[in-house]
Amino acid sequence: MKLLKQRISLSLAGLALAGAMLPGLTHAQSGDPAATMDFNTMSKQDQRDFCSGVAQTAQAVARELPIRVDRTTTLVGSVASYQDNRCIYFLDYVVNEPGVFEVTYQEMKKAGTVLDSRAETMAFIKDFYATGSQGYQEFKENLRSQLTNNEQFARFAAVPFLELRANYTLKGDDVMDDISIVVGRNNGS
Repeated sequence: MKLLKQRISLSLAGLALAGAMLPGLTHAQSGDPAATMDFNTMSKQDQRDFCSGVAQTAQAVARELPIRVDRTTTLVGSVASYQDNRCIYFLDYVVNEPGVFEVTYQEMKKAGTVLDSRAETMAFIKDFYATGSQGYQEFKENLRSQLTNNEQFARFAAVPFLELRANYTLKGDDVMDDISIVVGRNNGS
């Protein structure tokens, strides 16, 4: 009975974790089982059980796809699996590249920093975001920051066997390369 309760608790923690990492999903505020767990002393079987809960939620999220995250980003893939003693949660996004440029243009317009014509400003924006540029690096860092600064995800950052892999496919003008971000304790994040 004790083992069964522990496995249920682990699955609930996995569900809370996975739900907390995605916009629009919430977890039960009462009795967060993950808050009292010592992840460093979990057996491999307990880790698999925990990951099973995360995988079940990833599957539930996948049934709701696509999920629009913001004006330019859509979540299109959600899957979790236990591999090489790690629970890996894969999230796949599609980013509308022209939409990113338009949002930037509108922000520049509000700030009064547009160039003489829309065409000139859009050319400037595309150069700014081109792969390898400062703007591209800032865009990539902003995506990473959104993942690592998520309040609920941060609670689970100490889970030594958890890894989040977010892949962003940029569709449109082919100005920026696709972006992959790995967040996890053993990845410096």
